[in-house]
Amino acid sequence: MYLYRYVDSYGYDANIVEQKYKIVKETPKGFWLKLHCYNIDGVDIFSANKKWIKKHTMPHKRFAFEDKRDAMTQYRHRKAAQVRILLSRLRHAERHYQQAILKDEYYRPMDEEKHSRYMYHQNKDYLYNLEHCEHSKEFGFEGFLKEEEMMI
Repeated sequence: MYLYRYVDSYGYDANIVEQKYKIVKETPKGFWLKLHCYNIDGVDIFSANKKWIKKHTMPHKRFAFEDKRDAMTQYRHRKAAQVRILLSRLRHAERHYQQAILKDEYYRPMDEEKHSRYMYHQNKDYLYNLEHCEHSKEFGFEGFLKEEEMMI
C-alpha cells in the first residue's frame, strides 16, 4: 500500500511533483514509510530513509494520504496558506517602504537647509578672508569684487 503527497519542484521546469511513499510497517498509532523512487533505468528502488507519521491526525496536518485526490487537496491548502503568508509579508514590506519614502521626504528639506547654512557660512568666511587678507589691501577689495561681478 502507498501514501501520496504533492510537493513543489524548483529549477527551470518548476512543476508539482507527486511523491509516493511505501508503507513499510503499520502500527496502531501510525505508519513507517519509505520514499518510493526510481533509478536511471526506471527500476523501482527504495531510499534508506524511513519516516514515521501519525495515523489519526486532522487532514490539514497529515503528511501523506492514501488517495491522490486528498493529497492534491492538501497541497492546494498548503499553497493557499503560503500565498496568504507571503502576501502579508509583501504588504508589510510595502507599507514600511512607503514610510521610508515619507521619512526621506521629511528629512530632505532639513538636509537642504543644513547644506544652505553650511554654504552661507563658507561664503561668509570666504568674503571675510577677501576683506582681510594681504591681497585685498594690495589690490583693493572693492575692485576685486567688481572684477568678479564682471566675470559672471
